[in-house]
Amino acid sequence: MPVADANGDELEAPYAVPTHLEASESIGPIPHRLWTIGLGGWIASSLLLADLHPTDELTHALVQWGTLLALAPFGAWWLHPPPEHGLMTALRHLVRRRLLDPDKLQTYQRMRVENGALYTGAGDACLTVWRLPTVNLDVASATAKRRHRAQWGAFLDGLGHEITIVIRARRMRRLQAIYEVFEHGSDEAKGLAKWLQHHLGDRTLIARDRLLIIPAPDHATLLSRCADIRSSMAQFDWRPVEPDSDNDLEKLVNQFWPLRPNIERLGPAMILRKQRELIVDGEYVRTFALRNYPATITTNWWSHLTDSDLPIDIAMDIRPRDVGEGKRHLDRREIALATSRPTREREVALEQVRALALAMERSQVKPYDVSVTIAIRGSTRNELEQLNRRLRQRLRDRGNATMQLLRWEQLEGLERISALDGLPLPRRTRRIETGTLARTTPLCSATLQLEGGVPLGEAGSAPCLFWTRAGQKNAHMAVYGGSGAGKGYLMRVYHSRKVFQHDVSIWAIDSDEQHEYAGRFCEYLHGEAPVIRRATDVDQVAISRRSRVVVWDLSQCSDEEYGAAFVRICDRLIDYVGAHQAPTDFLVDEAVNILRSSAAASRLNDLIQRGRHWGIGVNIVTQLPSDWFGSHLGRRVHGLVDSWWCGQQNPAEVDAVASVLRLTAEEKVKIEAATSGVGLLATFNGTQRAWLDLYEKVSPDEHAMAHTTPRTAETQRRRVRYLEHALMSNGHLPSVQPV
Repeated sequence: MPVADANGDELEAPYAVPTHLEASESIGPIPHRLWTIGLGGWIASSLLLADLHPTDELTHALVQWGTLLALAPFGAWWLHPPPEHGLMTALRHLVRRRLLDPDKLQTYQRMRVENGALYTGAGDACLTVWRLPTVNLDVASATAKRRHRAQWGAFLDGLGHEITIVIRARRMRRLQAIYEVFEHGSDEAKGLAKWLQHHLGDRTLIARDRLLIIPAPDHATLLSRCADIRSSMAQFDWRPVEPDSDNDLEKLVNQFWPLRPNIERLGPAMILRKQRELIVDGEYVRTFALRNYPATITTNWWSHLTDSDLPIDIAMDIRPRDVGEGKRHLDRREIALATSRPTREREVALEQVRALALAMERSQVKPYDVSVTIAIRGSTRNELEQLNRRLRQRLRDRGNATMQLLRWEQLEGLERISALDGLPLPRRTRRIETGTLARTTPLCSATLQLEGGVPLGEAGSAPCLFWTRAGQKNAHMAVYGGSGAGKGYLMRVYHSRKVFQHDVSIWAIDSDEQHEYAGRFCEYLHGEAPVIRRATDVDQVAISRRSRVVVWDLSQCSDEEYGAAFVRICDRLIDYVGAHQAPTDFLVDEAVNILRSSAAASRLNDLIQRGRHWGIGVNIVTQLPSDWFGSHLGRRVHGLVDSWWCGQQNPAEVDAVASVLRLTAEEKVKIEAATSGVGLLATFNGTQRAWLDLYEKVSPDEHAMAHTTPRTAETQRRRVRYLEHALMSNGHLPSVQPV
């Protein structure tokens, strides 16, 4: 019977992980391995007795039972991998070099990056690495989770070759952002740094990259596989980020290894190999293999590993297997179960085997060989041991999945985490089917923490670190939200922290009579707020290297002068950035005002198209997105921004912009019901999406600076005049010619 949550929505039912695809042969009640070892020991002892002919009883007993006792440990059928695997790896570890310097790491020296591919040094074999998009299922309904499972399963079933998915977790220094804010030097920055120190406490900050590794035997095959995967992902609106250049690909490969003195070389510089861990360029690393899945799982069951406060690297090797082989194996399992002693366990197992075989016969699921490798890293051995204990405890508390230390195979395990082609670890794979693999999705993420980001609220119950200049293709951002959604509050908090942490210049256009930016915000940042009544006033404002925060107050500028004044401000901004080489964010409040002037619209379009070449990030804020997207400029701007935030909107507005923002049904409902300061944040061209919560995440001084004074009856905004003009023109909104 389906179970409903507190809101009456159906919860996802647990899925029993089938284990019948694993080889577990037996002869009657005796496991096949135990039978083989016993028979081999009996034959060996019989041959020895016939050859030696011992005379005393002690020698006879030793010869007769000694062989069986020596082989008995190899009869442990429940061990995976088998005992002989551990013996061979231990012997190999004894004769291998412990310290590997650059001369011994010849495998990495043969690697090279050419034509968008990493050649591994084994003939023509090569690979490429893509950044994967993320899907936020943290607040998704059972229907949305089922849809994502079906999409991920269909994508995997369409693959005819192996792939590797890596989730790389990079631990960020929690105090780095606080130090950067404190070093700004102003009293406001020092006060904010102290508040952030108390607010963040000991919370771990982790930046994660989800990467898809596509191997191929040669470059032509690689291009063909990339085209197939690109086409398959496009069906589900998944937009992976491919390397722009060979240098970009080399950086992706090198990020799997610790920081090295020579970043132009592939791979590590020095490795000290030990039984239980590695020391790679001064960093302690320990690797594990996932041995067993939990008995029952739900979609994204391993989020406590892939999206939590534990800095864990995970690699998943996926190799499709032949369906016919899987069906034959299930047939043998069914026969063995049907001829065994009747028990309750047998009845359940028979039902599972028959259901799985029927689904395979109907091509609903496929078998895969999957190996999951986990790595933890620490700067000291004590830190590594502490993380090891936390990881094991987390696995016991969340479904009791089991993992196994890669004893004597630490380097091989680390290479599975890195972007290197090669065979999976021997005897570490599990044979699973599409249902289990679809629920083990690596695309789910509710958090957002970018290297060098600005602390900004929380996402997915974790501190959100966000910065438009942290790896995105441009620094442009758009903010959409109805009245009271908190869009202005968000921008004032975000940009003030950005000024303190990264010393980025801020130029803003404030058209509001309440001086939302020209008032307390400008005073808080010790900026200047020139009042512009006509376009010629712009040229009279003295701009120097110290003009880091300039808020152009256009609240008293007439509609006839507004467009010309905006154009002159843009020209002065370009001159300022070019003369002083100062990266600057240009914030335009109530962007619909630009639509009244074709000259201003054309200038904004040019600025957002070429701004990234000048170091300018354009930030657009608008109250009614439907008006904005109803213009050519609005659609063009949204297509060029790499990040956007959408706060609370009325249902009509959400319906009008859902297709443009690519909102899911769950996202639409949550945006309609969002409170002030809560909204959907999308970045990296929409491939990463997280719900940002600003509530109680700002200091008292910031709140006093950022909150909006309640409006009075006398307050007249340019926005009202804009709507009046629309009504006077028979309801048609003013527009400009395409630029």
